[in-house]
Amino acid sequence: MTQVDSHKQTIMDLKDRIQFTKKIRTLFINGKTISDLQNALELMLEQNSIEYRVNGESFRYTLGSIIYLIDIRFDTYFKSKRAHPNNEEQWFGPETLKELFKENEKIRYRYCQALGNPKKIREYYKDDPDKQKELYLQYIQSNHKNYNSKNDFERLYAIATQKKPIYQICLMCYCEPKKRFCHRFWLREALIKKLYEEKNLGQAPRLEHYYNIDNKMNY
Repeated sequence: MTQVDSHKQTIMDLKDRIQFTKKIRTLFINGKTISDLQNALELMLEQNSIEYRVNGESFRYTLGSIIYLIDIRFDTYFKSKRAHPNNEEQWFGPETLKELFKENEKIRYRYCQALGNPKKIREYYKDDPDKQKELYLQYIQSNHKNYNSKNDFERLYAIATQKKPIYQICLMCYCEPKKRFCHRFWLREALIKKLYEEKNLGQAPRLEHYYNIDNKMNY
């Protein structure tokens, strides 16, 4: 491999790593309204590219002009029409969100219960985030009697790595980003780890997950 070819390969490897890591967002909805959700997603669409410099050269990478909103709540009752019959701004039920975004060409919604954090894991290990994470990562790598979690994980990875169109991925659940406790961060790490392994990019980074959008949303 020539020095020029080696340089090009370095740039491509960086592009894969940077683009993929930045395009997978996470978002919580506790204390938020439907309007807050829409505003946060619009802001993500505005932040559709990143610039990176390598050896003095500047490169701009597109993150994706379409957001795939992946709802990974295991139980969706808490913020639903049944729970808040008189407050439409709290209707985060899957059918409501599917209807809300069905005409939106920039946002695609999918409810994926199989990638939620099962109640058994959450309740048995509620004071042990490291054990929760260990069991959750095992869970999404195997299909169970009721939930095809491994199949859904592989399908999500295929969407995230698709080249045309390029999608931003937004993983949505309830919980505020308490350190080490939320499965949407564990799922994000699992997707990035799979990319590093598939493309032989070395050791996947341990990620910092907390970033504020206009002091209203963390992802």
